[in-house]
This record gives sequence, structure tokens and C-alpha cells, in this order.
Amino acid sequence: MKSYKEGDALWSEITGTKVSEDSLFFWSLGQEGYAYRTPNSPLIMVDPYLSNWVYELIGDPWTRSYPPVVDPAKLQGTDYVLLTHHHEDHMDRLTLTAMAEHTGAKFITPKAHVGLMESWGIPGDRLIPATHQEPIRLDCVEIVPYAAMHEQLETDTEGNHLYLSYLLRADGIVWFHGGDTIGFPEQEEWLKPETVDVAFLPINGRDYARNRQGIAGNMNYREAVDLAIAIEADLLVPMHIGMFPHNEENPAFLLDYLYRQETRLKHHILLPGELFVYRKSR
Repeated sequence: MKSYKEGDALWSEITGTKVSEDSLFFWSLGQEGYAYRTPNSPLIMVDPYLSNWVYELIGDPWTRSYPPVVDPAKLQGTDYVLLTHHHEDHMDRLTLTAMAEHTGAKFITPKAHVGLMESWGIPGDRLIPATHQEPIRLDCVEIVPYAAMHEQLETDTEGNHLYLSYLLRADGIVWFHGGDTIGFPEQEEWLKPETVDVAFLPINGRDYARNRQGIAGNMNYREAVDLAIAIEADLLVPMHIGMFPHNEENPAFLLDYLYRQETRLKHHILLPGELFVYRKSR
């Protein structure tokens, strides 16, 4: 996979583009990383993986398929970074410590991982703990964390969930970033009343071979489409593709499956560094 745009050109676009009314502008940073802006919102990122940290820790076969689209030390203007869980391609120590040093961003992290991030040298006054179904207000943005099931629902000894998804609401637009998760009944029940406009869902799936390697799985393309239809999302954006070939499924399968459904669900597969403009029309 190749990036659509990268480096200073990408960052200038993210920070300098005027967001039109009734719109959500979002950029893919690769894997499950996204940058989001609405007309009045701060600049919010989720799960930026902008280093080669996984390979440095584990080695083969965890080599990136493409370089980071931006340098994490050059992300001035980022206001908030949401983190879904402590897997290195989501809570990337090298990216986060560089951002902590070079930007004024604050970090929203599962409460279970606050101590870990403090141990990395990120000051406690820049950490905002996230807890299942406890809303967080950031300027004009409301964020509701929900438990995610990365094959299992897991908590620490105090009952804090290790894996989270986030529902975000700003300027009349609602979007859901699933993080790493499979589908489960409560998830659909939580999301159905929320009128989700854009659903960002993983589609790399799970199987016996990857489980043997200790790789926790996610939704596959069928489950992602089925959930997006069930919650009546307007647009589905599949995630967790293109970074690690040994831990993904072909996104073309999603297109084939979606084509066979009787649905008005829209979809878009982004290249790293690509901007998508979602305009609310319902």
C-alpha cells in the first residue's frame, strides 16, 4: 500500500483546511489512526501509529508496509489524542512521547493505562482517564467511551476496561471509532439509539493461525457491515488494513459482501494520508 499524501504537505492540509458546515473532515494516518475535525471542534486524533515501534519490540513479521505518513515530532496543533488500548500499534510509545514533548496535546486513555503512560514520562496533568459509559467533554465535543471486546472483555483488578471504543459527537455529527473489537450484542444496543453517521470499524478478522501466534482478533468484513447496517450508520469506514499483511483480510471482500446487501450504507476505504469529507445530509 502507498500513501496518498505525507509529510509537511499532509500536516498542512490537516491543520490548514477550512472545514465546511455540517461536515466531518477526517484523514487516515494508517492502521486505525485518524485525525478528525468539524467546523468548531479541536483537532482530535485516535490511535496514531507513526513509528516502527512494533517491529523494534518484536521483529519479524511486524514490518510496516509503508512509512509513517507524518513525523510525530511535527504535529503542533494537535489538541487531543484518544487511545483505545495498549497494543503497540495503537498506544505507540514512540509516537506518544514525541507528541508529549513537541506538542501541547492531551491524551485520553483507558483509565487502566494511565499509570503506564506516566511511566513513559507523560505528565499526569496531560492525561484524561476514560471509563466505560462515562462521557468526556472537550470543548464542543462530547466523547462517550464504550467497552470493546478484543475477542474478550477484559478489565484490570479495579474493574477498568482494557479495551475501549469511542463515540464522538460535535457540530451535529456523530461518529464511532470501534478500536480493536469483535461484535457483541451489547455493542449494538449501545449504538442503536445514537444515530451514528460514520462508523469506523476494524475488518482484519481472526482465525486459528493468528490465535496460535498470540494475535487477538477483530471483526471481519461481514461483522463490520452487519453492525453498520444494524445501527443504521450512514457511512462505513473499514480500518485495520494495509499495515501488516499477516494480520489482515482483503478489503475487497467487504465490497463484495456489501454489494449483495439490500442497503443504502455508503462506504469508503482510505489510503494512508487521504482526506475524506463527510457532509451530513440526513
